[in-house]
Amino acid sequence: MQVSGNRPPLFWAHGISGGTSNYRPVTRLLATRRDVYGLENRTTTAPTRLEESARRYAAAINERRPDGPCEIFGYSLGGLVALETARQLTMAGREVALVGIIDTAPPTVPVAPENTSVALSLVSRGLGLDPPFDPATVGEEPELIAMVSARAVEARILPAGLAFDYVSAMVRTYLRNGRAADRYRPPAYHGPTAILFTRDGDAVRHRDLWRRFAPGITRTDVLDLDHFSLIGAAAPRVHAVIDTWLTDSFLFPPDLS
Repeated sequence: MQVSGNRPPLFWAHGISGGTSNYRPVTRLLATRRDVYGLENRTTTAPTRLEESARRYAAAINERRPDGPCEIFGYSLGGLVALETARQLTMAGREVALVGIIDTAPPTVPVAPENTSVALSLVSRGLGLDPPFDPATVGEEPELIAMVSARAVEARILPAGLAFDYVSAMVRTYLRNGRAADRYRPPAYHGPTAILFTRDGDAVRHRDLWRRFAPGITRTDVLDLDHFSLIGAAAPRVHAVIDTWLTDSFLFPPDLS
């Protein structure tokens, strides 16, 4: 995502969309300290178990940066992907300096979209539609997908010839990734972990439950934001928190040159 080739590696795990492009406002800021790589899976035939996907990401990390410690971060559902990828790496003897979990509900808290309308509301946010699709909208799946597709074409976000197929594929991806996360029941991960919550998000209500799955939590931070604003205009505030995490990382002291 932002690589110079001479900085310590930070891997950013995908969220429910399977992609990482939405996180570029934050990763551009992180690039002053880290080489940032994205862990993506956009296919609608992705594994139905998060552990299987994370095993592939761990292998990709080892291939890209085979030596030394690394850091793995994830936003929303991506926090679970980051956690499991770090667990897979440490089980294989790899050193993970820090897992960064950004406004993620802990395992056992449902995250999968309940239906196509809810999935489309998330897809529309990912596309940048304003206002986003109303999750209370009722209709048959093709009709609902056509509504979002038409708005994306009107906003010149997607071309008319590809919009319906693209939105349909994104809905399937969101549902599949969400269900994989809902089935995720990991043993405790004891490595260094930091968590950022938003005050108006759902994840902060479950902050105590996180200790069950990540007893290695070294710090938690709360920003007075909502869940979706984190990856947009609030990127500098998110970066300020993460920059503190990286400064405190004992394996990677700040570059004072």
